[in-house]
Order: sequence, then structure tokens, then C-alpha cells
Amino acid sequence: MGEVIEQLTARLNERKRRIESGWQRRSEGGSDTERLRVALREYRSLLDQLTAVSR
Repeated sequence: MGEVIEQLTARLNERKRRIESGWQRRSEGGSDTERLRVALREYRSLLDQLTAVSR
């Protein structure tokens, strides 16, 4: 069970890192508002998945 939790934690941390780096990147163009909107959608999806696991 501990190994499963470690794998889940690692995957969640990687996804969080990708969301943050995508939002913080300024060199790829697009408006700050659009990058923030996309990041918020990703965080919402992540939250939905986490709450589904706890049910």
C-alpha cells in the first residue's frame, strides 16, 4: 500500500509541476489571462481526480 501512495504522490507532484511551469512560462506567447485560465482548469481537473479517489 505504501508503494502505491508513493507512486500516486510522485505523479501528482509531477502534474502540479507541469501546471505551474506552463502558467509561469512567458516566452511562449499568449496572454497571462489565458495561461492562468488553462492552469486553473488543470488544477480543477486535478482536484476532481483527487476527490474521486477519496470516494
